[in-house]
Amino acid sequence: MKAKDKSFSSRLSSNIVLATSIIFIIALGIVAVSSYVIISEQAKNYAMETLQKTILEVESRMNVVETNIHGAQWLIREKYKDEDYLYHITTKLVQESPNVVGSAVAFKDGFYKGRHFFSPYSYKTKEGEIGTKQLGNEDYDYFDMDWFRIPFETGKPYWTDPYFDEGGADILMCTYSYPAFNEDGEVVAVITADITLEWISRIIRGIHPYEHSAIVMLTKDGTYIGQDKAGINISELPTYYDENKELMRKEMLEGKSGFQHFYLSKNLPAFGVYAPLDNGWSASLICAYSDVLKPATLMQLILSLIALVGLTILFLICYFTIRKLTRPLKDVTVAAKVIAGGNFKTDLPPVKYNDEIKQLRDSFDDMQKSLVSYINNLREATEAKQKIESELGIARGIQLNMVPHNFPTEGPVDIHAVLEPAKEVGGDLYDFYMKGHYLYFVIGDVSGKGVPGAMFMAITRSAFRFISGMDLGVSEITKQINNFVCNGNTSAMFVTMFIGKIDLKTGDFTYCNAGHNPILINSRFLHAKSNLAIGLIQDFPYEEEHMKLDGPTHLILYTDGVTEAETADKDQFGEERLEGWSKGIDKSINAEQACNSLLNSVRAFTNGAEQNDDITIMTISIQ
Repeated sequence: MKAKDKSFSSRLSSNIVLATSIIFIIALGIVAVSSYVIISEQAKNYAMETLQKTILEVESRMNVVETNIHGAQWLIREKYKDEDYLYHITTKLVQESPNVVGSAVAFKDGFYKGRHFFSPYSYKTKEGEIGTKQLGNEDYDYFDMDWFRIPFETGKPYWTDPYFDEGGADILMCTYSYPAFNEDGEVVAVITADITLEWISRIIRGIHPYEHSAIVMLTKDGTYIGQDKAGINISELPTYYDENKELMRKEMLEGKSGFQHFYLSKNLPAFGVYAPLDNGWSASLICAYSDVLKPATLMQLILSLIALVGLTILFLICYFTIRKLTRPLKDVTVAAKVIAGGNFKTDLPPVKYNDEIKQLRDSFDDMQKSLVSYINNLREATEAKQKIESELGIARGIQLNMVPHNFPTEGPVDIHAVLEPAKEVGGDLYDFYMKGHYLYFVIGDVSGKGVPGAMFMAITRSAFRFISGMDLGVSEITKQINNFVCNGNTSAMFVTMFIGKIDLKTGDFTYCNAGHNPILINSRFLHAKSNLAIGLIQDFPYEEEHMKLDGPTHLILYTDGVTEAETADKDQFGEERLEGWSKGIDKSINAEQACNSLLNSVRAFTNGAEQNDDITIMTISIQ
């Protein structure tokens, strides 16, 4: 099913579930971030507590060693001349401490009975027994070894870094050295306890709070002790966070405590906490975030599954509930389609509850009744309009037949005219006729349009035909037409007219302009005296004018529908374009060609814009 074809109930249910999902996702995100932050902080604190406990356990065992060595130095001061007793003391130190694998009393050069090397040494054999020997010789020059040299020179106890004691215990170990003084406060010997690193490794391997976690110790010289089965070692961390690794190493060597982020692998983020030991070493506990956040991640997964099930149930509840509530709306929609198809008498389904759907159904019922009434009225109006249009079509034909269409094309005069009403009928008029060797003609424009204008035009044209045939002067003809039109003109309509009379033998041209547009004679405007339009004032004194027409003459008469023709942008054709057109035409063309040329120019200018006024053009060519 396409998305656009989904039902209202499914779309509304989907939107509700979508909105709920967004709210839940935001809430789940906030809970996830908050829980991750809280759990991460708790994990960091827990890791630091675990590390401190481990450090305390290691230091407590080392303190036992230190205490035993401190007590032994007093016995050595009293019995240092008894060689057998010295071996007895070192043997006791090894026996009484399970973490001590060897102990020695190393005297300075020549102090013990003039011997160059003398260092009684007791140690645990591989079989678990106690063995003894004298360490000092040319192959084992302990004077240059750190466990002797540093406490001897400084007079202070010293923990060595791990080393392999070749020639001594022959194992990897570290040594605690304590200076022994004589009565004068001079260091005469160094008492040692060798501790194997195996017991430290056992403690470290036993501290494993998470699957990907390990404790790693760093000695003063940067040697790492303790590496778990997964091989986690801060010295071997990848370079993704190498700056953090180096910072952590630096601060551990400086004996600082802290916290750093790491990547155990490319996609395995981790963190490490670190703290110093009293002997100058430092310990760190490294944990993977995936282990730390596993409970929170599992909880988020459970919440997500619960939300998914809940949203599915919510969708189903919403869908079926909304579907049931909107069923009447669907029935109303079906009925509305039937009404839209033209069956306005179909019954609308009843709605049980008085809610918005019932209001919609009642609105459709009112609309149905209104449509029936409107269509009936429209049908009657359409029939009446069609009747009027038919009558107007007849009136248009009658009007156009009132003006002459038989144009003279031979002899001394060539005449052509065109009349195009803006509506079915219009108020423009033109007329002409020959009486002997005189040509009478007129062009006019009624102030009204439509049927009133057409009736006024018919009256005015009939008045011109009747009065001009009485052998009166042009001004008198105009005056009598004005008086005839004014008589009973209660609608205050008027008509602009240009009336002319030409003696075709002599070329005498008599004319009177009653408020009409100036005509063109041989491409120039004839600016006649301005007389009042016909139909306004009874007995108005109209004045006629005379001129002599010499040679071939072209007269262009028109109504303001030509000059006021507009484009869609309300730009008018105007007298300037009209004059330009008259100057650009071929003077040898006949009256019909000139008339059609002007009409085509106006149509080309308006470019299909609606005609806003009647257009009338009459062209007269006199040889």
